[in-house]
Amino acid sequence: MNLNKFIAKINKVVFYTSNDIGDKPILSKINEDMSFYKNTDIEDTVLGKAAAYLYVLAKI
Repeated sequence: MNLNKFIAKINKVVFYTSNDIGDKPILSKINEDMSFYKNTDIEDTVLGKAAAYLYVLAKI
């Protein structure tokens, strides 16, 4: 069982995890590289409207 609050996967392989809350795990990487999450699968324990908009912006 994975206890991370935010998990990003490509082809079922985990490449980024975070225990940060809110939009911080998304924004921290999007600020560095807008395409960091492109075509990934995201598992997020807290999905709000702002996070959903960021997922669309980052083409997740």
